[in-house]
Amino acid sequence: MVVSFDPAADIPMKLRQRIERWSVSPPRLQFSQYGPLDKYFNLRFPKALVKPQGLLRPKDNTPDVSYFEILSHMDVGQDVSVDSTGQAVEAEKHYPDFLVTSYYEQNAEGGWPSDFVRLVCEIGSLYDQPAPTASQKAAIQVQLSEYMYLLGSEGERWDERAIGVAIIGTEVSFAKSRRETDENGMEYVKWTKGAWLSLYGKEWDAEMKRIAAIIEKD
Repeated sequence: MVVSFDPAADIPMKLRQRIERWSVSPPRLQFSQYGPLDKYFNLRFPKALVKPQGLLRPKDNTPDVSYFEILSHMDVGQDVSVDSTGQAVEAEKHYPDFLVTSYYEQNAEGGWPSDFVRLVCEIGSLYDQPAPTASQKAAIQVQLSEYMYLLGSEGERWDERAIGVAIIGTEVSFAKSRRETDENGMEYVKWTKGAWLSLYGKEWDAEMKRIAAIIEKD
């Protein structure tokens, strides 16, 4: 079956062909996909920061920890941790395979606003399997969900347009936010685990186009 990967004009033919070749010879290890996907994300989102193995940590729950308070603590030698999005965080460390974030100019007060996460990507390995098993798919979706919940409350470093992407072989699953209400009438965000789709399908093209348009406007 002939496949076609993201027709965006900025993707060179030789890169597109490299990724399309996976349909014939699926990469056994996720590391084989890092280079081509890193190049792809940088070309697809030229106005974003693409962070391979971007550090993501639970947000510090101390009320109203501001950028300037972080700097002042650092100035006097206090141990204040900041992750790759610029947030004050707790000690626990996590490294999704890729973070794609919007970043901003210095504000009027002289501070640098935190990056806003637009896409979190986690890649799994096939190992000796010709195609991903149900347990392999479930495991990577759980890992991706953990990363999405690490983003914290909406508005801190993401908004409803952020997306999670799980990739294993040539299959992809999207994690999207959904607002729900608990028994006390309190609204909260739940990250859904999407169906498994083809990396070469229209859904991938549509989601990448959507995220690119959001970043373009940031």
